[in-house]
Amino acid sequence: MVIHGGMGVYSDRASRYGRNYHHGGGGPGYDLGATVYAKTPLGRVSIAVFVNSSSGPRAEDREASLLARLLG
Repeated sequence: MVIHGGMGVYSDRASRYGRNYHHGGGGPGYDLGATVYAKTPLGRVSIAVFVNSSSGPRAEDREASLLARLLG
């Protein structure tokens, strides 16, 4: 995994779905993530996830699940 970051935005060139740019965070009761995948078989894909962190999966896990359904 090759990750570079600055100003809270991270770039991962070794992602399963290709290069992406990500920002995530959270606080009491919530977790969030927003990612742009520059080049996928469907073109550019952006995904944002905002979840209640007191129950259910983390935003990162939910994003991975949604991407697997979308991109296979």
